[in-house]
Amino acid sequence: MWMIITGLWGCEPASSPEQVSALVLNNQLSQALPLIAAADADGPLADWKPAAQTLTDLGPQRRAIQQVEQGMLADAAEIALVEDRLTAALASIRAGLQSDPDHPTFQRLLQQVVDRAAQASPADAATLYAALAEIAPKDAPRYHLLHDQALLAGRYLPEHAQQTAQSQVGITLHAAHHLLDKLDQEYRIQPDWRAVSAAGHRQLVWLSTDPGARQQWPGLEGVAWPETTGADVGMAKDALRRAVERGTAAQIPPEPIIAEWIAGGLGALDPWTRAVWPAEIASWQAEHQGVRYGVGIELTEDENGIVRIARPLLDTPAWSSGVHQDDRLLAIQTDTRTVDLGTLPVGQRRPAAEQTLAGDAGTAVQIIVAREGTSAPMTFSLTRGPVKTQTLEGYQRTADNQWDLWLEPGLAYVRIRLFRDYSEPDFDALIEPFADRIQGMVLDLRGNPGGDVNAAVQIADRFIGEGLLAELSGRTTPETSGEAEPGVALVPWNQAIPGHPLEGVPVVVLVDRDTASAAEILAGSLQERADATIVGAPTWGKGMAQALRVESEAGYAIQFTNQVWTLPSGRQLARQLGGGVNPDLSAVLSPGEKYQTTILTDTRTALRVHADGTPMHGLTRAAREDLPGLSADPILVTGTLALKAKLTRSHPESR
Repeated sequence: MWMIITGLWGCEPASSPEQVSALVLNNQLSQALPLIAAADADGPLADWKPAAQTLTDLGPQRRAIQQVEQGMLADAAEIALVEDRLTAALASIRAGLQSDPDHPTFQRLLQQVVDRAAQASPADAATLYAALAEIAPKDAPRYHLLHDQALLAGRYLPEHAQQTAQSQVGITLHAAHHLLDKLDQEYRIQPDWRAVSAAGHRQLVWLSTDPGARQQWPGLEGVAWPETTGADVGMAKDALRRAVERGTAAQIPPEPIIAEWIAGGLGALDPWTRAVWPAEIASWQAEHQGVRYGVGIELTEDENGIVRIARPLLDTPAWSSGVHQDDRLLAIQTDTRTVDLGTLPVGQRRPAAEQTLAGDAGTAVQIIVAREGTSAPMTFSLTRGPVKTQTLEGYQRTADNQWDLWLEPGLAYVRIRLFRDYSEPDFDALIEPFADRIQGMVLDLRGNPGGDVNAAVQIADRFIGEGLLAELSGRTTPETSGEAEPGVALVPWNQAIPGHPLEGVPVVVLVDRDTASAAEILAGSLQERADATIVGAPTWGKGMAQALRVESEAGYAIQFTNQVWTLPSGRQLARQLGGGVNPDLSAVLSPGEKYQTTILTDTRTALRVHADGTPMHGLTRAAREDLPGLSADPILVTGTLALKAKLTRSHPESR
């Protein structure tokens, strides 16, 4: 080792902080760790030793997990297949294939799932085919079609027919034509209207052959749906109009014809473009805003149908109501009905309770619970209010439920679970008490699926003093958001504004395969403009941006892909065009390791006490006795070492 280091670094000491930093940041941890271990206990690398020792100790633990997890996953899949739980079986198979894509046992089990998916319920089949499209990219087009066909079949099952009809109320041909015109003008590229029309036609053919739909409308059997060979939006609109006319002549309402033609046609554009019809607009807006209305209680239901309160959520109506974690939910009373959970079938109790607890802000609801140690049921009266999705976390909770950001003095940690339009001010509020002491930050974006892109760009601005943050390419240019003060020019949305306390602070970003969309934009922008070090696995590669528009006068809303995200270097992030963000330090967790790190994270971040001071516990899944444990999160420890290396490189005199 000494000869190698001497050859690389001349006559300088082999364990100097600068040399070790270079090894770490060049993805050579196996060479750096022994040097840190051999360094003097009171030398310049002294504060590196705990993290390096932890990472060294994790080696045997990780190998122990990897030795047993494949067998455990295979056994779990086998049992699930025997019990006809195909979705659970595929989840285990998918996890097993992440470590070894060609593993013969999992390939055999995968084929069993494929063979049996056609006999699964439509809901299960749709879930299975969506997962299969990710597992087997070569067969993805076929699985996407089967997924769409299963979704259609599920909509017209007798038990879902009324719900489907309600969701289609208000659909008009005028709205559909307006929607197609908007796509013709603003979709990211000129749509292939021939392909859109063909996909809409195919969807109607599926409708004609679906047993549930034919039971409702026997006339479907004889309809010859019109096709089009035209390549412009006018021909597509004409094909839809003629389809409605033929369906109406066969006693089929126009709403399902329009809904299915549009669903099929838009599916030919990309997986994220969809119509939102009047009956769905309110819930769709609430979902994207990340704010719903209810009481702020998370529920669980066990195999015996017992529904318990997993936890009341902080800063919600339930928080200070006296409701406790682990209370057993017996019944819910509103102004219009009483829901006795014990009278409902097992498996349906939790969804019924969640639906009943949701409602308009300011309305009242009573919940009746049984609590261990009390002899009689307890009743709590609550007033529904906003329940905001929490998007940010610090490193751990303090005894009074506040966030502690410190990995160690000066080194902060922030996790962003997803992005909403309030994530930017929430980020500022989270770091404000610590900002003047932050020397470096680990930003954890693992598992972040994206969300509000503007929030991601503005958080990138916190670390970047000036210049370009990201760009969009498409046929339309996004408008600059916000209003300027009189006499002050409005800074473009994608340009950094100087003056934030984190500018120039070294940053390490943790990513994995599930880091996507807006999270990739933040990671990539920081990598290119703030010299951030990316630790983890290549990200998903969803670099396409969707516009969310409510067209009230026309009678619909739409989510459609109108832009492709581009990093400051010009590299596009879409999987189909350039891929995701590539890590500087490669670090991947196996399925078993990910399971165990989830337990560690949930334990650190769990609320500690109720509003009345009664202790709370974490929500995590129980640790499996047959799966070896982890004493720490390997990716986070790697990120901590990388941050120390960056600090040494940036300020060699301070470490």
